[in-house]
Amino acid sequence: MAWSLIAHTIKTRATTNAINTTGADFIVISVASYSTTPITVSDSQSNTWSPRTEKATGNDHVRLFYCQAPTTNSAHTFSTNADFYEIAVQAWSGSTSTPFDVENGATGPNATLQTGSITPSVNNELIVSAVGQSADGATGTQTWTVDSSLTISDQVSALGGQHTGLAFGYFAQTTAAAINPTWTLSSTANQAAVIASFKPAAGGGITTINAGLGAYTYNGKASPLSIMLGAKLGTYTYAGLASTLGGAVIVNAGLGAYTYAGKASPLSLMIGAKIGAYTYAGKVSPLVPMFGAKVGAYTYQGIKASLGTGGVARNNISGFRIIKWFF
Repeated sequence: MAWSLIAHTIKTRATTNAINTTGADFIVISVASYSTTPITVSDSQSNTWSPRTEKATGNDHVRLFYCQAPTTNSAHTFSTNADFYEIAVQAWSGSTSTPFDVENGATGPNATLQTGSITPSVNNELIVSAVGQSADGATGTQTWTVDSSLTISDQVSALGGQHTGLAFGYFAQTTAAAINPTWTLSSTANQAAVIASFKPAAGGGITTINAGLGAYTYNGKASPLSIMLGAKLGTYTYAGLASTLGGAVIVNAGLGAYTYAGKASPLSLMIGAKIGAYTYAGKVSPLVPMFGAKVGAYTYQGIKASLGTGGVARNNISGFRIIKWFF
């Protein structure tokens, strides 16, 4: 399952503005503060927050907190016990039930600061990083940039005698690899940075049958497989024509008309069809398209075989009988 950013916000020395976190299954908070007491956070939905390791330079601190499977709300607010602080929030969907993987952090007195390297253990992890800036001597407006493909969701610069600065960034990694971002501030200051990665929800495998219809791309990735089994997986293109995959049918896939159970239809494939024959391009076939069956067993011409997440490729399938079905 892909990560999706639902909402985000940042606030200086006050409870955050309300944001709509409906649909989020993972919320992460970053706090930068000038404080001598341990930082804690709370929210309007009384969720329980798991802290990650704090980094500090003098009394200037930065820390991450997260909550998996939070109670959400259309007017969700967040707060902290810290002093002279900034608080930033990102609400996401796409998390597994035990998401935390690895973390690191660093401090330094310069304009640039690397977080320290982490290597996520699985593909498709969410990388989040926060950097805090000391308020000592801070004047004017300073801004951060960051490399390593991170996107900054929110940032506020420090103001001397008033509050620290904070920037919060993220990167939804596809292939697990070491990452060590560098934060660059537009002026020299004492800084502290943290980074952590969080595991994604398990994605269902794409089960496919290759019926010799050509190539398609799914979510931008090319594939030589022509029929994709698995409902509600998103969008794909076939022969350059966009189509939505989901619900009961694949519509407008550019594959031509077929008949199912003797009824003509301009729809090219049927998802969820149980038993019966259809014709494609004038050729009759008893192929039973099976969608949503990620793992299980089937028989093909009397031979038992395994239907797994990697899919199965056949041309001109006949004698296809489902003996086990998983939804």
